[in-house]
Amino acid sequence: MFVGNIDAPVTLMEFGEYESEECAKVNEVVKQLLEEYEGKIRFQFRHFR
Repeated sequence: MFVGNIDAPVTLMEFGEYESEECAKVNEVVKQLLEEYEGKIRFQFRHFR
């Protein structure tokens, strides 16, 4: 499952933990990137144990 344009030339993939404070902080950066590069980037989060 992706967030952003499925046909975007760039894919940003994060491996993280749902309950991690650090991952929550990174999520704010990801939101900014998706807004700034709208249509040019897509994002996928993968749960990493």
